[in-house]
Amino acid sequence: MQNKKRQIQVYVGMSADIIHPGHLNIIHEAAKLGRVTVGVLTDAAIASYKRLPYLDYDQRALIVSNLKGVDAVVPQTTLDYRPNLRELKPDYVVHGDDWKTGVQQKTRQDIIDCIAEWGGLSLLSAERPPRSAFRSWHPRPPHPGRPRRHP
Repeated sequence: MQNKKRQIQVYVGMSADIIHPGHLNIIHEAAKLGRVTVGVLTDAAIASYKRLPYLDYDQRALIVSNLKGVDAVVPQTTLDYRPNLRELKPDYVVHGDDWKTGVQQKTRQDIIDCIAEWGGLSLLSAERPPRSAFRSWHPRPPHPGRPRRHP
């Protein structure tokens, strides 16, 4: 009988309405740890705390499922991660660094308490890439040979 080693399971929750470098960094960091399952928030889950997403759930789930490093996509029907976490029992939960303070701070603590129920190894926050990595926040340099437009 072969001794199969259990693969490390990693959970990432996100709305993924507009994919940006921070999402890609989170997935990249999560993939270093093991098999990545992304819980894509449903339209109702997103609408419970902000505007409706531009893309519907099926479109967002399709996009996320095609990102490098993502092994599986599941619906996350509420802002509360715990139902998905209790079903999947991941070893790690990876999130952006935007949940250390503010409205998501309670969610973070709920997750820490939840994964401790089965000995989840850790809860990690993937730091965002340096601000310069977000090209959309910076004006593009003018194209050579084209005059620069002024507002």
